[in-house]
Formats: sequence, C-alpha cells, structure tokens
Amino acid sequence: SLDNGYCRTDVIAVKPGQVDRLFLKIPKGATWAEVTLTATNPNGSTRLFLHAVQLRKQRDYRSHEYVKRFSATNGTPSTHYFKLQGGLTLELVVAQWWSSLGASEVKRCVTLHGIKPEPSEIHIHGSECIKRVDVFSLLAQKEVHPACSLKSHVEVLRPSESEINVLGSRDVLPGGRQVYRLLLTYNFSKAAKGSVTPTVPYLCDLLYESEYQSQMWMLFNANRSRIACGDAYADQYTTTIEKGDYVLRLEIRHDNREQLKRLKELAVHIVHKLSSPIALDVHSSLKKAMMAGGTKFGSVHLSVGATCPLFIS
Repeated sequence: SLDNGYCRTDVIAVKPGQVDRLFLKIPKGATWAEVTLTATNPNGSTRLFLHAVQLRKQRDYRSHEYVKRFSATNGTPSTHYFKLQGGLTLELVVAQWWSSLGASEVKRCVTLHGIKPEPSEIHIHGSECIKRVDVFSLLAQKEVHPACSLKSHVEVLRPSESEINVLGSRDVLPGGRQVYRLLLTYNFSKAAKGSVTPTVPYLCDLLYESEYQSQMWMLFNANRSRIACGDAYADQYTTTIEKGDYVLRLEIRHDNREQLKRLKELAVHIVHKLSSPIALDVHSSLKKAMMAGGTKFGSVHLSVGATCPLFIS
C-alpha cells in the first residue's frame, strides 16, 4: 500500500532474472505516477527492467502500460513518468536483466500526482479560434505551468473505390464457411517530404480480439511501387515519404459478406507529422485570448480541489 495515500518508498533486493512485483490500489483522482529507482550493484552498474500496467475492462492492456529497460549506475537515480487510471490496481514490476551479473539493492520511490484537464482529450477544429480547458488539482497542491503545441495534422480519407471478392478454395473455414475480402482504395497527396502514419480508427489496436479476420494496408507511390505496409497497432508503421501522389489499399476479410458491406465507406486517417511543432498560446482569461498581444499564462499554484480555466489560442 501507499504510505500516506500518495507515495511509497522501500528497498528491494534483486538478482539476475529475478522479478519483484508490487501491487498498488491507485486512488481516484491520480492521473500520473513518478517512479524513481536508485540501484547499488558490486559491479558499479546494472541493467534494470521496469514494467507498469493497469487492466481496464474492454480495453487493451497496452492502453495503460509503461515498459522501460535501462542502465542504472550506482547511486544515480533514474526517474520515470507514466499515466494512471484512478480507481484501478497498478502492477509495478522491477527486475534485473538476466545477463547483468551480481545481486543489486534497489531503492524504489513511487509518488502519485493528480492534475486533470477537462476535457481530457483536447480537439481543436480548424475554424475554432479559442479552446477552453479546465485544470483540476485532485490529490495535493501543485504548480501548473501549461504549454501546448501541435505536432501533427490528420487527413481523413474516404475510399475512391471498393469491391468485395470471394477468395479461393484455401480460404474456407470449418463448416464450409467461405471467406470474402473487402478491398478499399484511397488517394492522397503529400506536398513535401515527411512522415505519415496510416491508421484505421474502426479497427486499429484490435488484432486477435477483432471481429474481423484480418486487416492489412499497402501504400503505393505514383509509379505503383510499394512503399510501406501495416496492419493493427498503427503507431508501429510510421514511414517517411517523398512529395507526390499516393494510393493506399486496405484489405479486410470476413466470412459474412454483409459485415463487409457495412465497411464500404470506411474512413482512414493519414497522420502527417509536422516538420516542426507549432506552439500555441495559453491565456488565463477569454479576454486575453481574444486580444492581439494578450498576456500569456505563466504558472499558478492549485490547492486540492481547486480548478483553473485555461484558454488556448
């Protein structure tokens, strides 16, 4: 358990390949954790593995997971930060890497923080000049110094072509269920060289638990050369492309033709990474956000339960 509700400090002993598991009940209002590990090893340094995970119903465990493997020098603290979901149990694992020899003593300090923006996910439309965000302090007094920047923009595509085909004799499931494929074609242009991440919001982050048998996309340039391909977990398939026109073809398979017909207008997102982040201004009042040259927000101390409105422009 946590010593005073929000922090815990202890010392653990680990050997090569040994795993230490700690289970903590995270109080409601906690939004992120700060974990500091300080190791002592006879060899002067060691390799440690930190794994934190929470399980949330109907969500993939990756949505609340933090994994890090790092070298720890004797007496040098290593601090890690990750998001939390209040009200859920946190499993915190510390292990010494199997090939890192010698027993180690690790001081482990866990501190919980509770700063929550409302809305928690901030969406700004192109025609929306000012966005209000309310920030709450839920666990303890905190200093808030907000900063906001745009790092990518999302292009939404609808298919230019769609077709459903019957697959071959090898694609028959037990009971004689024939497998069909839906092939969707999308077109987009890239104005300059940069990174793109194709993602299918309806299906991404679903693999074995998906109701559909498979999903795969391929990206082709104007010369019909295949540039990249991917399936679930879109963030693994970021690729850099040159200026030009591109075609993305998405294949989805199912043994029920009607299920595929429902997806004939399925939208795909192309996430374009900006060459450099665009900093947005944060103000303490709507008036200052509306005025040219209005004073920007600095910092503020929020007591427990207090709230502070922010205006992003």
